[in-house]
Amino acid sequence: MVQATQAQPERSATVVAQIRNRVAADVDRLMGEALSSMLGDFDRLLARQHGRPEVQRQLDGLRRSTETLLDELEDIVHGVRTGNTDLVPELRDHLLGKARLEVSGRWPARVSPSARDHILQIVLEAVRNAQIHGRAKVTKVALRVNSRGTAIVSITDDGTGLAGLSGGFGLAGMRERCHLLGGTMSVGNRRCGGVKVIALFVKENLK
Repeated sequence: MVQATQAQPERSATVVAQIRNRVAADVDRLMGEALSSMLGDFDRLLARQHGRPEVQRQLDGLRRSTETLLDELEDIVHGVRTGNTDLVPELRDHLLGKARLEVSGRWPARVSPSARDHILQIVLEAVRNAQIHGRAKVTKVALRVNSRGTAIVSITDDGTGLAGLSGGFGLAGMRERCHLLGGTMSVGNRRCGGVKVIALFVKENLK
């Protein structure tokens, strides 16, 4: 009887893992192939637009947005496959070799799936911007909670700064994700060079 009781959770876990893998594979196949095909289409269109800088600029912006969507899709598929809803382990996995991660002891051990997804994408988008657009050599991500119960997510880099482009590079989407969690976000140039992104949340809203 004890053996049967122990075997049932194992079988259930196996079935759940199989469903996760099947769903992840379907999403990756359908959406991933479509987005990859779109990137190829943008490349071919860009190659035909010599002497048309405005059209090239718009197509390049659409291509960058599609690349971001493909990156986010890969992150989602990875989360579905692993079943991981813990923010910190996911961040450590994604930021390995890309940014330093510091987590204070007051940061919640677990956050809701919604908070996990939104904060993960905010951080990853900021890190991508730092490396691709800001050409940063060092990027730091910090998660902490102050004495007033405010959860603070900060991303700093030593790159070239915003250069007056505060409305681009996915910042609108980052602010929207922050807003959906009841938070606020600020983005600005650092005095010592680079960019600092600060997202503020009520700690209890993340659970």
